[in-house]
Amino acid sequence: MTLALDHPAAGDSPIGRLDPRWKLAAMLPAAVLLACLRTLPAATTALVGTFILVLASRLPLRWYFLRLAVLAPFLLLLVILLPFVLEGPGPSWDLGPLRLSLHGVTVALTLCCKAVSLVSLVLVVFSTSPLAVMLKARSEER
Repeated sequence: MTLALDHPAAGDSPIGRLDPRWKLAAMLPAAVLLACLRTLPAATTALVGTFILVLASRLPLRWYFLRLAVLAPFLLLLVILLPFVLEGPGPSWDLGPLRLSLHGVTVALTLCCKAVSLVSLVLVVFSTSPLAVMLKARSEER
């Protein structure tokens, strides 16, 4: 049994025409900045921005959403309890023996936006250039 990596066909896109090494170099600070976001509006803005990158790179949307579907169960396991166990500023509601806090919901949504943004950024970078070309040590112009 072999495991085939399902790589999308590289279409002609503005992101695909960029130098792969520069894309890799730009991904690292962008990923650090995404990971440092702390508010829901900032994380939502980052999510919109990375989705614009997905559209600009002309990734097949079915392929892209299937990759996000792989992330969904793990992310759900991580954030499902946050609204019930995380107390903070803002209102909270009693639901029988459980207490639902608005702060926990906000933190869970922020974490989801950041995770989807990071995965989207990595998918854009690694699907618009072959890995062998991206990791070349010297320029082809020499």
